[in-house]
Parts: sequence; C-alpha cells; structure tokens
Amino acid sequence: MPLQRMRDDMRLRNYSTRTEETYLSRVEALSRYYGESPDRLGLDEVRSFLLHAINERACSWSWWRQTVAALRFFYGRTLGRSGVVPCLPYPRKEFHLPEVLSTSEVERLFGAAIHLKHRLILMTIYSGGLRTSEAVRLASENIDTGRMVIQIRQGKGKKDRIVPLSRVLLEALRQYWRVDGMSKWLFPGLKPDAPITAGWVQHATQTAVARAGLPRRVTPRTLRHSFATHLLEAGTDIRIIQGLLGHATLNATLVYTHLSQRHLASVRSPLDGLNLPLAPRQLVLQGL
Repeated sequence: MPLQRMRDDMRLRNYSTRTEETYLSRVEALSRYYGESPDRLGLDEVRSFLLHAINERACSWSWWRQTVAALRFFYGRTLGRSGVVPCLPYPRKEFHLPEVLSTSEVERLFGAAIHLKHRLILMTIYSGGLRTSEAVRLASENIDTGRMVIQIRQGKGKKDRIVPLSRVLLEALRQYWRVDGMSKWLFPGLKPDAPITAGWVQHATQTAVARAGLPRRVTPRTLRHSFATHLLEAGTDIRIIQGLLGHATLNATLVYTHLSQRHLASVRSPLDGLNLPLAPRQLVLQGL
C-alpha cells in the first residue's frame, strides 16, 4: 500500500507523529478527490487538486504549504517520481503579525477561567511560552523545583529545552495537586493514564475568552506570543527569547520586535524632525 510505504519512509527519517498524520491526511485528500489510489495520479491531477483548493475552498497558506510538502515527500521520496516534485512550487508566504494581549488582558483571561485546571493550563503556557502540544504533554516529573525549570521533552522538531519555572505558577500547581492529587501527567485527561488534548485546551481558552469579554480572537498560541512580546518589552535579550521559544532561527523570533511597544517608542518619525509651519487658518476652515 502506497500510504503505508509513505508512513514507513517518514518513520525511517524520524518524523514526528503529528507530521506523519498531517502528511498522510493531505495525500488521502488527493486520493478521495479523484477516487483513485494516489500512486496512479500524476502531475496534472495534482495541479488540478491544488487549484481546486485555492479557487473553490479558499484554503489557507498553511494548508497549502503542508499539502505541497506532503505531496513532494510522497512523489519524490516514496514513489521516486522526481519529475513531479520540481513542478510543485511552495506558495508565497503571507505575513501577518501575531495577536498579542496586554498584561491586564492576560490577568482578565486568567481570572475568567473559573475551573482550576483551565486556569493552570493557560498560566503554564504563558509562563514559559509553551506550545499547546508541549503543555498537554507535560508530566509531573518535568517540573523541576530544585532548579526551578520546566523541562520540555521532544518539542517541535523533536528537541528538548528548558524554560524558567515561575514561582507564582509553582504555588498554583501545589494548590492544584492538593485538590486533584498528583498523577503521571500534569494535566490528565478524562482517562488518568492519558493527557488532555489540544482541543480541550482550545475549548477552555474560548470559554475563558468569552467570560473575560475579550474582543479579539484569542487562542492558546496568543499566550505564547504575549509571553515573547512581554519579555522583549521588559528588556530580555532577543536570543534568550529565541532559546526559550525553541525557535531554530533568530528570524522567527524577530517578528516580536514589530509588536514591542518599547521598541516602537524608541523610533522617532522623520516627520517630527521637520520644521513645518502650522497650517494656514483658511485651510483649516475649508476642512483641507
């Protein structure tokens, strides 16, 4: 089976489980679109599938990029049909500044999370700039109170890292453990032997957002963006923030300089340096 071969190829290259599932789902989508096994389809069918996704489904840049990456792997690596791969260009990336909360909005969000576990998962994400996938996989043993760090095991890119353990978070976690008891997972799901899901965190966030009356579209990732921006505004070195976030390159972290009020306040507009007379009275009266 071609999809099983693709899965085996990804495992031989030590791809993450999430990447495996994403890539397989994209190739399966192509197969369902034509009702054919994907190894029987060629470049013309792939191009038509991608154009349909762009024109009819108005797919996001992220979906398109992941789909092209999956199809490149399938045709280039698994099937060895290298002629298809160069004809699958990556789309030009759209740049959007991430949403960021103010510190007062973060406080409102935490205060609106009335369930203790809800509040703790949001506080944990914000306190260390964690990805949702990293926060849900935290085990109790990852909380190192001796060194006051949180150990992130096999985060994005299968990389380990550590982030500071907030004293406020630690005290809140101790209260949480006294109420719910300590288990293997820091935030167990409905089954004690399994962690909560990312969907559960998303739902908890949206419930708190609604209760807090926040007007913006806030997700768990917004707290990660807010963590980085607030550190930058406090004067933390950008390379330290890069390490805390687990970014492979500095360019990924530099986006937060566009959001930092401290950095923006240090920039003087060239208009302010011009010696301009006040507008003539007649222009003001004419509304010009």
